[in-house]
Amino acid sequence: MNNRRKRRSLTSEMVLWIGLLVVLPVLALMIYFYTSITSALRDTAYEKELQTNHTAKKSIEALGETILGVTITNGYWEDNRQALLAEDREWLERNIADMPRVVPDIDFVAEADLQGRILVQAGDIELFMDEVKVPHLMEKFETVKSFSGILDTAKGLAIVAVSQVTGDRGQNGAVGLLITGHFLNQENMTRLQDTLQTDIALLLSSGQFLSSTDELRAEDIHRFLAGHKVGESLQIVGREDVSLTKSAEDLIDISGRIIGVIYTESQSTAAMKTVNALERLGIYSLVVMVLLLVLVTYLLRRRIMLPLRHLTLMLEQVAAGHRVDDIPKHVEQADMELLQAIGRIGSLNQDLEKTVQKRTAAIQNLLNYAQQGFFTVHADLIVGEEYSLQCWRIFGKDIARMDLPLLLYPDNEQERKLLREIFEECFLHKNDLKRELIISLLPEELIIGELTVSAEYKVIEDSSGKAEEVMIILTDITEKMKIEHQMIQDRLVQQMVVQVVTHLEETNQILDEYKLFCEMWIVDNMNSNQPLDQRLLSVYKRVHTFKGSFSLLQFPNIVPRLHELESQLHERINDVENSTGEQSLQFLRSLQLHTWVEDDLKALTDILGEEMLFQQHKRVQNVTMPRKDWMMLEKKLTEALAEPQHLSLLAELREVRSKSFRELTAHYTDYLGIASERAGIHVYPMRVIGDEVTVDAHRFLLFSQSLIHVFRNIIVHAIEPPEERLELGKDERGTVTLAMEQVNNDFIVKVTDDGRGIDANKLRQRLVAKGLGEEQELLRLSDEEIFSYIFRDELTTTESVSELSGRGVGLSAVKDEVDRLGGTVEVNSLPGQGTTFTFKMPLEEDRE
Repeated sequence: MNNRRKRRSLTSEMVLWIGLLVVLPVLALMIYFYTSITSALRDTAYEKELQTNHTAKKSIEALGETILGVTITNGYWEDNRQALLAEDREWLERNIADMPRVVPDIDFVAEADLQGRILVQAGDIELFMDEVKVPHLMEKFETVKSFSGILDTAKGLAIVAVSQVTGDRGQNGAVGLLITGHFLNQENMTRLQDTLQTDIALLLSSGQFLSSTDELRAEDIHRFLAGHKVGESLQIVGREDVSLTKSAEDLIDISGRIIGVIYTESQSTAAMKTVNALERLGIYSLVVMVLLLVLVTYLLRRRIMLPLRHLTLMLEQVAAGHRVDDIPKHVEQADMELLQAIGRIGSLNQDLEKTVQKRTAAIQNLLNYAQQGFFTVHADLIVGEEYSLQCWRIFGKDIARMDLPLLLYPDNEQERKLLREIFEECFLHKNDLKRELIISLLPEELIIGELTVSAEYKVIEDSSGKAEEVMIILTDITEKMKIEHQMIQDRLVQQMVVQVVTHLEETNQILDEYKLFCEMWIVDNMNSNQPLDQRLLSVYKRVHTFKGSFSLLQFPNIVPRLHELESQLHERINDVENSTGEQSLQFLRSLQLHTWVEDDLKALTDILGEEMLFQQHKRVQNVTMPRKDWMMLEKKLTEALAEPQHLSLLAELREVRSKSFRELTAHYTDYLGIASERAGIHVYPMRVIGDEVTVDAHRFLLFSQSLIHVFRNIIVHAIEPPEERLELGKDERGTVTLAMEQVNNDFIVKVTDDGRGIDANKLRQRLVAKGLGEEQELLRLSDEEIFSYIFRDELTTTESVSELSGRGVGLSAVKDEVDRLGGTVEVNSLPGQGTTFTFKMPLEEDRE
């Protein structure tokens, strides 16, 4: 009895577990599928019915457009206008009041003056008997002269059209308004039903009711509205293979008031057929699942449960000392297979444990000698017990059970918080793509003590695909970073050496100017009587020019320091009220600007030697005399040697301090190539044309150096990228031309490019945005006058500041040098064709 009870309980448990693990999930899936499909069908019917209701409402409102055209035709009638002005009621009765009789679809008409007083009407509508009793209609007429809408009258729901009364072509002002109307009737509703293929009814608050079919009654609609909210109403009623979808929306009259509801009711057979088919499919599936459950239960009991029970009984009999002779064949076969399987599993398990131990030891040795740090963290971000030997070398301590954010960022709370948030998101998501995106936010390089370490992250998933732990692989790249940094520095030094060797004289001139700037010019400028902001701005411009000159020579160390100094000067200029001239001078002195070039000079002298670097400069400087004394000597000789036979001697004297302007600007050809490559554009080598003009090298030196701002602007703003130039039908390479000409005592320099040109309108907008002019004032200026504004301080069209652009003082510095030489500058530009800068300066300065 007890055995039978146990067998029954074991069988029942099997059936129960099969039901729970197989049948119930399948049934739940079927129910979910059924509810999802029926829900989707309901949503589709809901959207369709609301759209139908909305279309029906719009169709009713559109009936007004039918009579609006007739109304406008009679409103735009000069005779009608004159009769209304003269209050000729006889003419109005004869020509306006008879519209309901002669014009189809017009049931009533009224014409009123601008005060709303009715002069003529037909149809006896109470709202339009003596005066217009619809205030909203008169208010709307003040702004809209022709319109239509719905109006609930005592005689029924009407479509009303309103038009102004004016001349034949509307050239005269409105003297009144013409109102026509059409009562909605059964015929209109039937036409809408045929058009939309749905039953339609109108139920007004006044009690009026119109329907497209006799089957729809006002009582049915009242019952429907009692259980649904207007505007969001929907009811789907199934009748055998047909479903009825009902909806109602507010009906708005011409005044914007809710005067009732518009009700629609549609029939559908496809939805109900789909629902019935799903129900039949569910029943068939349930029957199949029951049959499968019975079959699986029988097979499990026959092939597994019965042999196990017999095996248990045999073991009990053997333990009791009884002999077992009669064993069923299928039981014997099943028991033998089970015993053999258990023996094989035990043997394999022992072998597997030995293999795992060997592999674990081998992997640990491999990790210890891989020169990489390996360790894992779980969701709590605690480092695991196992980690490679290299981790000890990197961190210098035992990292087991340590908090990862605290281990990596011991002194940075913000970084620790960010690291925790990223790892939390990583452990939260199962999606590989999202997880990979999150891991990409983790730091790839870390500073640990004095070491620079690269970090890689590998997610280890559990069987469900969820992140179980993350393996972190650290590689010491300190030496590699040092080597790469040194290689970069060596390459920069090599580029600098090439530029200096090819432009040795220009290098020495720039260095002399920079030395003079540091030792004398800054002090003289800061002690001048100009306002402090102007003094600081002058320093700012000179620093900007020196940055461009040293950038041209590719000095790697001083250029970024000058760039940072520009930012500091910019802040001081903006905060000039809180500073004094003495404080600003002390600030500049504290920087020790004369030492900033020493690192670059040391690199040059280490490679070239001091003798080679300065030998040409020394040769030029063999005879030294202050320029002031030289100019005085030249003036006296000019006065003493005024005779014609001495003119050649004076020319030779001036030749000592003269130099070809081509030589002063020769290095810009190389600069354009370097700068364009850095900016990702293509230009041909600069064309240098015109006269071979010799100039006072000392006098024109600063001007020639300031031209770097013009060439930099051409690279940054003017020349288009190759793809854009090809789309515009241009050569993918830009062209830059430097032209020189001497006209009498004037020296003319032209810099031309074939880039995008200057858009005068955009420049005006930029000037207004920067507060450099009023919009109306700028609109009155010609394009040429607007172009002159590009030389204003701090005007830039670049949004971000870089070593190439963005300060807004480059062209201003050029203008200052031209003004110093007593010259003028002119800008000519055509959008899409290019820009020309023309600098006109006297060759000789006034010696008076």
